[in-house]
Amino acid sequence: MKTAIRTTCVVMLLLATAVLTRGDATDEIIFSHGLHQEQDIECTTCHEGIDESASALTTHRPGMDLCADCHDTDDEDLCADCHTNADTAEVLAMPPAPGWNFSHAAHVGADMDCAACHGDVTGAAPQIPQKDLCRSCHETADAFMDCRLCHAEGETLVPVDHTLGWTNSH
Repeated sequence: MKTAIRTTCVVMLLLATAVLTRGDATDEIIFSHGLHQEQDIECTTCHEGIDESASALTTHRPGMDLCADCHDTDDEDLCADCHTNADTAEVLAMPPAPGWNFSHAAHVGADMDCAACHGDVTGAAPQIPQKDLCRSCHETADAFMDCRLCHAEGETLVPVDHTLGWTNSH
């Protein structure tokens, strides 16, 4: 298993090197959801507690300590296996969480699997569902009947970039 993961990481590193040679020296994590899925690793193995989460404000991106459960993260010579720029590898900041009301627990409780919202991850990274996908099940949001179904209390419902005609096309 480690050999397959390492081979995939080397290929991804070569792709990342192409990006870095264009002058982009930011550090990003090299990760293949598809490879982990091929190994029959469940989403909840790395995203601990996500199936019980009732808030989008709780982040479930695994840290290096969780990766260390299966991978050698102590060998500094292997930093480039996971980091696009091993020379400046550092603890990466988590992106800010959206202020949406969202419950993974409610969706798991409705017998939805991760792919229903995040797509097939065998060839690509999981996607954050767009509003139209949510509306395919949540009709109230489409009819503007319950804005707080998705938007948290206190969250501004109309951002400044929404023009006067925005509500007609929302």
